[in-house]
Amino acid sequence: MNSNRLLSFLSLAGLLFLVLMYLWVPAAKTSKTLVLAVFILVCVLGMMAAGYPHHCLRLLNREREKSEPSGHHPVCSEFETHTFTLQGKRYCAGCSGLFLGGALAILWCLFYYLYGFSSPILFWAGVLAVFLALMQLNYSKIDRAPVKFLSNLVLVTGSVMILVGILEFKANLSPYFLVLIGLWIYTRTTISARDHDLICRQCSIPACPYR
Repeated sequence: MNSNRLLSFLSLAGLLFLVLMYLWVPAAKTSKTLVLAVFILVCVLGMMAAGYPHHCLRLLNREREKSEPSGHHPVCSEFETHTFTLQGKRYCAGCSGLFLGGALAILWCLFYYLYGFSSPILFWAGVLAVFLALMQLNYSKIDRAPVKFLSNLVLVTGSVMILVGILEFKANLSPYFLVLIGLWIYTRTTISARDHDLICRQCSIPACPYR
């Protein structure tokens, strides 16, 4: 089992363990305000990383670049499925999905904090959303910008649905869930970085400035 599949397996196993605990662990109270604050902080940091990925992830060797990459990917046909164009500017599909998902998740957290609306359906819908996003990350063969955008958007919005469901009905599971989110973020960024590196290493273009 390679490291990418191992990370995906651990992420999915962590999700399964969360479901088992949700079904069998007795409910107990915890500080919803603190949990929501930590989650919002994670979302803000994630949005910053998504907005400035070439600074945060260091996927490219900028000292050898003659100009900034577009959408933090090299202007290369190998990365056409990783970006999209909006009003003449290219953006990374995956990072855009994470950024929008983070913004929606923050709004959802604030709405829940102010009005307290939740439902058991949210937890199960979130589990399904995160499961599909994790499966797409390493097991899907569909390599298209819209799919990358949606999978990352669904990963974040699915996470906030799980969080709201947990806080309302099994709040004592929230510390484990926050740790699990950290694993999902690490899995997503690590697999993405390794895939990008593999694309460049297998590139047949001689004297490519991005390698």
